[in-house]
Parts: sequence; C-alpha cells; structure tokens
Amino acid sequence: MESWLESQQFEFLTEVNLGSWSGKNARVMAQEAGCIDFYNYVFQPFSAAVHSYWSHVGRINVEYCQNPAHNFHFLPVIPSFKPDAHWCRMAGKYLSKTLNSLDEFIGKPELPIRSYGVIHDALVEPDSEG
Repeated sequence: MESWLESQQFEFLTEVNLGSWSGKNARVMAQEAGCIDFYNYVFQPFSAAVHSYWSHVGRINVEYCQNPAHNFHFLPVIPSFKPDAHWCRMAGKYLSKTLNSLDEFIGKPELPIRSYGVIHDALVEPDSEG
C-alpha cells in the first residue's frame, strides 16, 4: 500500500495537518464518546469514499490506459454497481445509533418507534401501493 501511495504522490513532500476544531482527532473523540468500534469499522473505512480521497478514487474510479505510447496514464471511470439495499439498511442503522446517542445525551425518554425499525421495515416489506 505504501508503494502505491508513493506512486501517486511523494509522501515525504506532502504536508499533513492533523489539527481539528476541538484540538482532538476523530479517533480520540470516538474513544471519549464510547464508540471506538463505530470509528474503526464504519467511519474510517467509509470516510475515504465520502470525501473522495485519492486512496479511494485511485483504486475505484481510475484505470490505466492500455496504450504504452501514452505511458499508461490514468483514465477516469465510473463503475456500474447494482443497487444494494444493504447500504440503505446500514444508513438506517447508523442514523438510529446517532439519534439514540443524542436521546441519551439530552435525556429524552425512549420513543415507541425507532428510526432503524421504520427504515428496515420499509425495505423488507414491499410497498403495497405499487
């Protein structure tokens, strides 16, 4: 992975500023909030895709030109993926987790209907109206 990164941009020439508005990095804030598992398994892997970091775009959205006269430069591609309800369920699950954390923080009582349940049920049960 390091050699791939070096082929994209010289790491030793890249300034990296890890500062943030709070003076803490996202990992420390996740540890303090008690959701380091969420940071490790959800936030970190998907952050590169959401923010279009080259570490994601360079693997998913480019391919090498096959013409050696062009020095195998990069060509942009938009891969075609089939829709997958898994990502909608994940969005509902993490939205629910976020709202539950907010409810706990501000002291709201448990609500009878949770957002995750509503989204999940809508995806699992076909719409009766068509």
